[in-house]
Amino acid sequence: GIFYEHRRRTAEHGRDHKEAADLHRSIYNALRSRDPERARRAMDEHLSLARDRQASEAGFNVDEALPSPPVVAAAG
Repeated sequence: GIFYEHRRRTAEHGRDHKEAADLHRSIYNALRSRDPERARRAMDEHLSLARDRQASEAGFNVDEALPSPPVVAAAG
């Protein structure tokens, strides 16, 4: 779709690929080690950076574009 095509064009920078791979690796490692808090922090960081990058690419002021989602406490 439109979002995919836009992101494909803007994610062609090597820095984006390395950063994404590092963030995904952090999430994977936390999940693999069964550390839900570390996984949650890694996923929150990844989603926050992705949201900010998408807002910036769309021409929004990143600090004013979107509110941060609420942090949800781990169950059990």
